[in-house]
Amino acid sequence: MCRFFSAVITKDEILYDLNSDSHEDIIENNNLDDTTLKPDFVRVEYIPIDDIIFNHNINNWKLKIDQDLIPKWFDKEKTEIEIKNLFFNKIVKELFLIDDKSWKKIKSGRVFLKNSNVKLYNNSFAELNDNSYAKLYDNSYVILHNNSFARLYNNSQAKLYDDSYAKLHDDSRIIK
Repeated sequence: MCRFFSAVITKDEILYDLNSDSHEDIIENNNLDDTTLKPDFVRVEYIPIDDIIFNHNINNWKLKIDQDLIPKWFDKEKTEIEIKNLFFNKIVKELFLIDDKSWKKIKSGRVFLKNSNVKLYNNSFAELNDNSYAKLYDNSYVILHNNSFARLYNNSQAKLYDDSYAKLHDDSRIIK
């Protein structure tokens, strides 16, 4: 199973999808050949050592190679430096809201919240942590942790953990 943050490394670039951590989605969306015994790419994950994706201490993250056969051109140390730069200079800024109560609107895609508020539209996804609050519209999906709250509208869905709760409207539902 792919974990956050997943990417595929080719000779020339780092391929990733801000809305998915599936290597197969990344491979398919970039028309890579996954039928050969000698792949010309490498599946990697950049994962937190303590399993807490909100711990953005640079020393908390490590590169994990997620396949057995590795092309000769692959350089793990170089890749780790490039992934680290991409992750902390772009991915964290685009996907994480921490201590932001501004009710930012997410019109599509996914976001990870910690002690923040957000409005989601158009099949968006959010993972809420630590007293976060979300309003979901248009078939959006949310996972709630640690006393977070969500209001769901227009067939949206929620999965709740810890002491989190949700108020449902318009055929929205809780996922078990």
